[in-house]
Amino acid sequence: MLYVVKYLRYFRCKLLLYFKPIKSSMKKQSVFHICMLITLISTALFSCQTKSDWEYLLKDGEVSQWRSDRNDSFPEAGWTVEGDVLIVNALQEEDSIKAGNLVTRNIYGNFELYFEWKMLTVGGNSGVKYFVPGKGDSWDLYGPGPEFQLLDDDNHHWMLEGKMLPNDYHTLGACYEIYEADPSKEPAPLGEWNSSRIVTNDGLVEHWLNGKLILEYNRFSADFANRVSKSKFREFSKFGQVERGHILLQDHPGEVHFRNIKIKSAD
Repeated sequence: MLYVVKYLRYFRCKLLLYFKPIKSSMKKQSVFHICMLITLISTALFSCQTKSDWEYLLKDGEVSQWRSDRNDSFPEAGWTVEGDVLIVNALQEEDSIKAGNLVTRNIYGNFELYFEWKMLTVGGNSGVKYFVPGKGDSWDLYGPGPEFQLLDDDNHHWMLEGKMLPNDYHTLGACYEIYEADPSKEPAPLGEWNSSRIVTNDGLVEHWLNGKLILEYNRFSADFANRVSKSKFREFSKFGQVERGHILLQDHPGEVHFRNIKIKSAD
């Protein structure tokens, strides 16, 4: 349906350009009415798509869309569901090892992912990865893929130890290790809910935090490839390059809550 909307809007623009030289007021009115009708139809279609085309990855405590990155089941430890909230509570490194990451059963290409989250652990760390190849894509484990970093920046031990700088590409909202987020980002206080979106369209990627666009980049650009070649992901030739991939929730040490996770495919 999204492509129908795009086509209608494209057709409207072409129609306006084609009939621009017309001097007849009657013909101009007819063209105007046609364009208005196209606008109304495309708006209505987009509205319907916006309301009905979301696929809920977490709703009412249902986690059937998720599996461990180690087997075909939901993890037996580390991840729990309370009401409509998904919780990873791996406070120690050994807990994180037991928990494992969560990956979606489905794979996605162009999409909009919406999720709400809050960090409960001082200095906590997590992340949402996308375009993650499956085990059938030559990698032994799920994991390597662009990441929307979730972090308590000010209190993370790397920041306190001087291993990262304020708002560098390891901090909240960054594409981890590749691009830093806008320094004007405004996260909620520790322990309160944030909303985030990841929007992808033919290589273009956007990171949103609490209603504000904080990062945009092109994963098929020379700049992206250059940055990856200088990162810890340089050994993964497919990093960020697969056409479709899984969504992955990380299990780094700390307690993080997720809710209202939903995705809208634009393929």
